[in-house]
Amino acid sequence: GFRDIVMRLIPGDEVTVYGAVKLKPQGLTLNLEKIWVRKLASKILSRPPLCPICGKRMKSLGSGKGFKCRKCGKRLGEDAAEKVELPRELKLGFYEVPPSARRHLVKPLDLSL
Repeated sequence: GFRDIVMRLIPGDEVTVYGAVKLKPQGLTLNLEKIWVRKLASKILSRPPLCPICGKRMKSLGSGKGFKCRKCGKRLGEDAAEKVELPRELKLGFYEVPPSARRHLVKPLDLSL
């Protein structure tokens, strides 16, 4: 659904949103009607490298402290981490809420039913 599309956005994605802002007792709320995903950022996963000596996956020593192999004891700096680009589940284009969630004055993207 539409919420799933919004939840798949990550920092760096460029979007244009269409909707309304309403003042409610709990504060301002943003009611989205459509979203235009214009650009997708790369989704990069950082994981521990393989040990250059024994080939086993190394263990992180903590944030900014590098990696250590449990099998042979070899240590590497934090810059040795493997960077893997993950595929995005989201595509560029327009997305809109289902007809039951639309306000009556919102023009749908496709008028065919």
